[in-house]
Amino acid sequence: MGFIFGNQVFPWSGVGTQAEEIQSRIEEYCHRDLTYDSDALKAFDGILQKFRKMDTPVLNLYGIPIYTPETFDPPLAISEHRLLNALGWYMKGTATRRSDIPSWTWVGWQYQRDTICRFEFSFPKKLDRTYGERSFSHVSIELEFEDGRIMTLSRFWEGLLGKSELLYVPRHLVIHGAIMDMEVSETGKISLSGADKLSFQLWGGWNKETWSSGSHRAPIRFIGFILGLRNGLRSNEEVIVLVLKETNEVNTYERVGIGHVTHLPTVKSLRAKSSWWKDEKFLDRLRSYDINCREEKIRLA
Repeated sequence: MGFIFGNQVFPWSGVGTQAEEIQSRIEEYCHRDLTYDSDALKAFDGILQKFRKMDTPVLNLYGIPIYTPETFDPPLAISEHRLLNALGWYMKGTATRRSDIPSWTWVGWQYQRDTICRFEFSFPKKLDRTYGERSFSHVSIELEFEDGRIMTLSRFWEGLLGKSELLYVPRHLVIHGAIMDMEVSETGKISLSGADKLSFQLWGGWNKETWSSGSHRAPIRFIGFILGLRNGLRSNEEVIVLVLKETNEVNTYERVGIGHVTHLPTVKSLRAKSSWWKDEKFLDRLRSYDINCREEKIRLA
């Protein structure tokens, strides 16, 4: 992997010269065993700081890469959309939770050594120019820290300038956006409330402990937080969804997976049939696919 300086790890060949190489560094790091799970971010911070100081800097939120607007085509000027892109990360490989670290970051998961980790993002950097910013869900996002402080996303970015990200490590994300109800049967089939004709496919590793009820009878209920839409195969649209499971705290959820809703109408047929796709509201667009969704504010732990 590389050499360790203090409690930080560095690859022998250097961290790289391109912003996107941070994903390879994450893949190399994800198997590392730590004495204390709480040190997982601290051990990777040296690499994060190297990428932050590049000509094309990569900021991060608890280790999740946040790319600059110009990294995308067309550029993503809205900071909430760049964060939604970041939250759309997924890792191919079997993992267990690091309970002291938020579930919404890859740092909060320990990956098995016998699996090959591939760190990917759900949205391509080259976006559909027809949609651009409108590929992403309409959301408001605030950051909640251990001491109860609430910070807006814009203020958070300002605070990062010239400083270490470790000075700002939020515990929760408070997000207002579009959600839908989901459930998983005893056979592992995922279904969407009120959308029998649609199907859902999960990406990344399947953690049986997370998805099992233990009773093998009643289905397990989840909610899906909708990140946005992208073009899939055969010009079909796909809805990108974070799968969340309720915790013991009120209106607080943990990420347990990510995937996409498929079997939507083709983009070409929609444009030929209607004109609403140019400026419709995001929720109306989802409901036109028979996706039963609503707006709600949740805490993501």
